[in-house]
Amino acid sequence: MLSTSLLIVIAALAALLAAALVWRYIGSRGKPGRENRLRPDQESGSGPRRKRPGRRLFSFLFRRRRNKNAVSGTVHNTHAPQKLPDARKFEEWKMRISSGVDEKMLLDYMEFLRLYPGSRVRHRGRKKVIYSYTGKELGTLKGMFLNVIVPTPRLYTTSKEQFREFLINLGVSGLSERPNYEERSGKLRVDRHLSETDRRIKTAGNIGEKAVRDVLEKLPPEYKSVSGIYLEIEGSLRLELDHVVIGPSGMFILETKAFGITPEGVNNRLVLFINKDGEWSKTEHGRRVPLNSPEEQITRQQQIMQDFFRPINITPRVILVLANRKAALGRIERRPPFVISRLEDLPNYIVKPAAGQELSSEMISSALSLLDMHRLN
Repeated sequence: MLSTSLLIVIAALAALLAAALVWRYIGSRGKPGRENRLRPDQESGSGPRRKRPGRRLFSFLFRRRRNKNAVSGTVHNTHAPQKLPDARKFEEWKMRISSGVDEKMLLDYMEFLRLYPGSRVRHRGRKKVIYSYTGKELGTLKGMFLNVIVPTPRLYTTSKEQFREFLINLGVSGLSERPNYEERSGKLRVDRHLSETDRRIKTAGNIGEKAVRDVLEKLPPEYKSVSGIYLEIEGSLRLELDHVVIGPSGMFILETKAFGITPEGVNNRLVLFINKDGEWSKTEHGRRVPLNSPEEQITRQQQIMQDFFRPINITPRVILVLANRKAALGRIERRPPFVISRLEDLPNYIVKPAAGQELSSEMISSALSLLDMHRLN
């Protein structure tokens, strides 16, 4: 015979079970549409079948309740797709861009990045999924911009700048400062197959160009310079320019001459002369030495570049720069159709405004983009 305490426990459990059954049964009666569901035999026309009350009552006890707020298969993030991102496509795009990029490919790549939310997945509660870029992915994007996008000659400067701002919005750090897209001359090199005399001349010329670049770096920030540019014009004509400078006061084509500079970097004292017949000479170490006149070469460059920039209504001016800091101008009996400037006087010639030569920021951007379209290096 059971004890009184055991009977009390059994009675309490039976009461709790009965209360649970009643609660679940009553709570389900208010759900719409349950009684209107059709069984397969009803759809086939065999008539309704009544479910036994006891079977229905016990089924509520063991039926799993659903979370009303849960949405199966839905990602609650406006930036994220409805399925997990495929990180392999990110790596595939990296290989494509690294092998060579042009304007169309860059636009397609930006469109991919707009849809790609990043491969890091985080969960908030039971329903919200948040995507973000991993540190490795952000570092990859930064490296591709600096090492692939910036130096490539097949992209407009405006496209590179748009891509930089796009990466900043994605969360890539370290790109807040605009790179100098216009200077991509690289290291000065001398062909090892040149003769000794030509090698010494080329080495001295490189020293002179480096001296001019150092001066151009001190110009106001609104002036952009391009050094060592190699252009392809009209598909067949190729032209190499020492320096191109463009700013509010106009555009300038600089031809550098390293008269009196040795391959060791020594600046010898030198005086330049041009007689009435247009013959050039220099006085060096106390004796007069004839020089090959650069007028024909410079005049040809000037005409080509004037035709090149005519569609955007810009007329470049040519300056011959004496890179030797100890060079001086002697008697100039016949002035050439361009300016001859000593190195220390160069900034004054560039910054000084000339009538009808003022350029707006839009014209400067157009000129830089035109150069980018045609340069080979």
